[in-house]
Amino acid sequence: MYLPKKMSVLEATDQLCPDQLLMLTDDIKDGVVKYPALYHHVVDALCLRPKSHKEAAQIVYILRNYGYTVNHTDKSGSTPLLRYMQSCDLVEADVVEAMLRCNTDVFIRNENNTSAYEEARKPHITLSIKALFARYMPGIWRAIAADEVHQVRFLVNQWCRVDVEQEGKSLLHLAFDVGTENIIGIISGIHTSMALAHGVLAGDVKYVENLLSKERTINVNLKNMGDGGTTPLYYAALQNNTEIVRLLLSMGARVHCTITTADKTDLPLLFALMLEYPQVHASTLQLLIPQTPVHVETLHYKGKNILFHCVDCDIDSSVVAAILDVSSAAMVTAREESGLTAREYAEKEGCSAVVEVIDKFVYNWWTDKSNDKNRKLLALHSYYPIPTVSKILSLDDVGNHDNHHGEVREELLSSSLTQYQRHICKFHQALELEDEEQVHNDVTYFGCDSFQEFMCDSRPQGEGQPALHKVVLRRNAELTQLLAETLVYKQGCRLDSVRDQFFRTALHYAYAVEDNKAIVDILVDHGASDFSMDKDGRSPLAFKDRRELAEMRDLLHYQLIQDFDQPEPDPWSSPLPIPIIGYIRNCGHAQHASNSLTRKLNQSDGRRQVSAAILEKTSTQNRKMFAIKDQGQADQHLVLQSKPATDSQTAKFFNVSENKFDSSANSSRMTFSDFELETLETVPLEASITEKITRLR
Repeated sequence: MYLPKKMSVLEATDQLCPDQLLMLTDDIKDGVVKYPALYHHVVDALCLRPKSHKEAAQIVYILRNYGYTVNHTDKSGSTPLLRYMQSCDLVEADVVEAMLRCNTDVFIRNENNTSAYEEARKPHITLSIKALFARYMPGIWRAIAADEVHQVRFLVNQWCRVDVEQEGKSLLHLAFDVGTENIIGIISGIHTSMALAHGVLAGDVKYVENLLSKERTINVNLKNMGDGGTTPLYYAALQNNTEIVRLLLSMGARVHCTITTADKTDLPLLFALMLEYPQVHASTLQLLIPQTPVHVETLHYKGKNILFHCVDCDIDSSVVAAILDVSSAAMVTAREESGLTAREYAEKEGCSAVVEVIDKFVYNWWTDKSNDKNRKLLALHSYYPIPTVSKILSLDDVGNHDNHHGEVREELLSSSLTQYQRHICKFHQALELEDEEQVHNDVTYFGCDSFQEFMCDSRPQGEGQPALHKVVLRRNAELTQLLAETLVYKQGCRLDSVRDQFFRTALHYAYAVEDNKAIVDILVDHGASDFSMDKDGRSPLAFKDRRELAEMRDLLHYQLIQDFDQPEPDPWSSPLPIPIIGYIRNCGHAQHASNSLTRKLNQSDGRRQVSAAILEKTSTQNRKMFAIKDQGQADQHLVLQSKPATDSQTAKFFNVSENKFDSSANSSRMTFSDFELETLETVPLEASITEKITRLR
């Protein structure tokens, strides 16, 4: 049997083999002195194999975890980052970001008096690389030296390492010298959690296991705000590193946390990973299906549950089976905006394997004698189709079924179901006609013990609008009271759990109706929340703000008649009026619009325009004023900062960092003035996620 020759640290690095390198952890530790220029080997190998940039980025994290200096200079005085940018034809963002996170000093100059900072400003460097430099400027050491707490927090939130040393002084010692309590608090409490994050980025199981076994104060849910709030679990899953995934889950890593996308909506972590399928394997996704403390049924994005996203991302049917195995019938009866269930949606998209999996689970729920909860929900929501025994037996890999007894039970249930669905239709007709006496009579059903007794959460076949929503849209307070009481006190149901296909609660529509305080009070008194979000991330209070608009009245009528041939009217397409100022200006009555008042309002507008022009001019001047042309000047300013601050040092951050920032910008959005500020845009992870979601639609 042939056994491959064991690689050395140098060979594994030269061939960009992070997996081989991780098998040599003892040799890596010894190699810090033996191979001080190992980062330069990574760059040279990357120039030969530019497609191996992901492996190279992983090796950058591995070497930094074991003490290799990322600022080691070669014979020409170039750092690995500068050498990479000058030597390689294609500069990849993930490699650059790895080096910046690992505290590369972008101001170190080589023998040609060039730094990585200046190289990044050249025209041929792509905007994505320029954006990375802008995000990680000026480096955490200079940010602390400048006593710039906001920038320190920003860099830490981007997972910049905090175990930096210069001339025998640690970053924490520097923070104590500067003397800012806030910075000391940020740096002193984050070291082990940041080490864990970088261990995950390196894919180093032993390193992560060692940290988790020794440290008790690690935050396994540390968020990378530069990537929309992703956690170590996300990166472990991207690598399909199931060992680290299991370790993190065992230590309390949250699967149900969310990522903030570019459009400021919350995307569940699991949904974000589904967008990376098949890079993220089906087996990895199955490990991440949450069961406790937050169940997978509660995860939604844009009003759609996880089954719809499985179809959108063409996820393997084994993942769908794993989801349904820990779920209830509520997953398959839920409808999305167009009125389709997950099965109908999968059928429409040609996902026959998903359709088969759903049919198997529906059949098992329907015929399960030990637990009738799922069967009752399927009947209450008029789910269709209920698979027959013959249909199930025709599917592959199905276990043994008692054909005769199954068909007999199926026939009995089918007969009872027909009567039950007629009662549901009759009940909803009474609601639409506001026949209060008939509604009182039909709100309960006693025809069959196999089905749900109360009709309050029922749906006629093919409909997604609950009974409670219907009476609210018809402004019937008495029927609203009846249904709310029955749902809460007799069924033990939360009103916010009753949603239509737009993922709205009844309170959304109650607030949208003018002069509807009585119904709003009923819903709120029975536990409806003002902060439940619909598919677009809008709360009932957002509907309240726009209830006077004609578009909102159109929306209410649209939902009342349930005619979905046209798109839903959008009250948010029109700006909200500001009535009082416009009224005072335009009203013809002398007592309402005196010449002096109008003059004051116009003067105020003029001042605002002048102020805006001055601010714009000042910003331009500041960008020029704070430009530092060489490293010596930066070092001079750094020395000055050790002295007590004075009023003349208002621009110390810009001087110390040698960074040309727009001084009027928020620290979290700072960019180089020389990097074409008008066109420069950062490219965080959440932007790519949003692009993928848009493409799926």
